[in-house]
Amino acid sequence: APTSNHFYFNPKRPVKQAHFIVGDFIVIRPSHERFDERLKLKEDYDFTLQHIVSHGCVARCDAILATFLHRGNKGGAVDFRTPQREQDAISLLQEKWPGCFHENPRRPNEIVMSLRRA
Repeated sequence: APTSNHFYFNPKRPVKQAHFIVGDFIVIRPSHERFDERLKLKEDYDFTLQHIVSHGCVARCDAILATFLHRGNKGGAVDFRTPQREQDAISLLQEKWPGCFHENPRRPNEIVMSLRRA
């Protein structure tokens, strides 16, 4: 799940097939999809869409609610992240996947993914 929020946990439906796969904790079977090296941030959004377009779905296991230092992990993307780099990644995603991303009105430099347009 994208966060450790219990809202995402559903023991009756622990696997989601058309949802964002956060890059903090993923297991990937061999496939033709690759992380786009042009994306220094938000590469997990692109990777999720690649899989959905190629395979028709992903398998997100919401029965695991892991906690990560996503926004505070020194030495990781947090040290690299700047508003300009965020906007560069958003622009590239919007160019690569027209209509699939729009800016999150509540969180600067964050995006919302629309899978229907993929």
